[in-house]
Amino acid sequence: RPGKLPESGVFHELMPVREINVTIEGCVANPGAYTLDHKDKMKDLLVLAQPLEHAILTGLKSRLIDGQYVAIAEQKFIRVWVEGAVTHPQFYDLPEGARLGQLLRQIELSDDAVTYKLKKRDVLIDRQVVEIPHRVRRRL
Repeated sequence: RPGKLPESGVFHELMPVREINVTIEGCVANPGAYTLDHKDKMKDLLVLAQPLEHAILTGLKSRLIDGQYVAIAEQKFIRVWVEGAVTHPQFYDLPEGARLGQLLRQIELSDDAVTYKLKKRDVLIDRQVVEIPHRVRRRL
């Protein structure tokens, strides 16, 4: 009869196991094809693939679909040399696309540094030399 349990009191419904196949490549320790449960999410795939330190994980959709290809990009870096009114002239490694304002927050300026004229929104390029000007002292 509908709505009643079988006489044994145990009711088993067999559900087919649905799997999806997903491939992940790029900036991960374990690239390759993975067979996952259809309910698994991107975070589950990332646990298996183990993204490397400089992997870009923003913008990934949580939901996975069968046959999906996931490419994990690597954050690129630039190196700039800073000199002038700084306590220690040196190289700085920054993410590609970094702006001068980001760099200024990382460096230790000398007491006579002048930064108000610098264009803090300028995007830095690899191997750029950044000169921090000294304040001009007037002679009396």
